Amino acid sequence: MQHLKNECVIPVFSKDNEKTISHQEFIEISQNCIANVFPKHSITEPEIRVSHQIKGRTPDAIYKNVKDLLDHEKTIYYERMAFIVKIPAITDIINGNELSLTVGGVRAYNQENLYNKKTFEKFKFFVGFQNKVCCNLCVWSDGFVDDLKVSSYEELQSKIFQCT
Repeated sequence: MQHLKNECVIPVFSKDNEKTISHQEFIEISQNCIANVFPKHSITEPEIRVSHQIKGRTPDAIYKNVKDLLDHEKTIYYERMAFIVKIPAITDIINGNELSLTVGGVRAYNQENLYNKKTFEKFKFFVGFQNKVCCNLCVWSDGFVDDLKVSSYEELQSKIFQCT
């Protein structure tokens, strides 16, 4: 989470320079909603998986050779991200295994048209005991799965509250 917050840039919609909802914002919004819905339960730290690193550089390094780039001139973000948090106190026995209730989400920037103006952004959100998640936005759960299309941080928060 610290890497996403401190070392990754946030993509923007190029036509209007509006920022996307970042991966870390999606995780934080979800954590806050879960904590509010389950106030008497502790939740685990998020387990985060990312893929497809997108590399870039700062404008002042545009004409440098790759081998000459300094660390502060390099930028990165990840095209796809999946996360889960568990609520250890809420369990069920499935096929002889004790499983915790798991809440999570998936985000893929390649699902957005970043070369246009800001429109609805797409997220997957799920709650269940058995979950299969892929960074290609394929999610299977024995519980709840929803496709969220939102235009703002507040709308994402509202929809996640409705889901949990």
